[in-house]
Amino acid sequence: MMTNPKVIVKKQLTTSLDYLEQLIEVVEENDLYNYQLNENTRKTAEILLHQLRSAHYYLRGVTKNTWEYLDYTTEKYTTIGEIKDLMNQIRPDLQSMIELLDSDQLHKQFENQGGAFGLNLIIENMYHLSHHFGQLQVYLHANQIQPPEYSFLI
Repeated sequence: MMTNPKVIVKKQLTTSLDYLEQLIEVVEENDLYNYQLNENTRKTAEILLHQLRSAHYYLRGVTKNTWEYLDYTTEKYTTIGEIKDLMNQIRPDLQSMIELLDSDQLHKQFENQGGAFGLNLIIENMYHLSHHFGQLQVYLHANQIQPPEYSFLI
């Protein structure tokens, strides 16, 4: 029997948030807040905040139809501890939005998002998060640090 796509999406979003928390811990343990591969790449902190902003933006948009920019920047969150606190602060809200996801929201078309359906926006965001997970894994390997294990769409 085929698993309901809503169940898969909810499970993967939760897994992604768990992994993001693990990455924040590894960055904190290894003092990599300002690390970047070279001057043309983002700093680790910028990537982490970008992921939080992206997940929050799309979950809030699809579940509450609220599409507003979130000021998750290194100018505002100047330490890894502040990023960790932000994650702890917004994680319950993110998790409740994941639980709120329903078939109507996933099948709703959002004209302000180019006419994309909620499911398409959420899946695109999951791929986007995975892309940045890979980017952070490269950063960790460059520092001889084994990244936590991550599995996509279990």
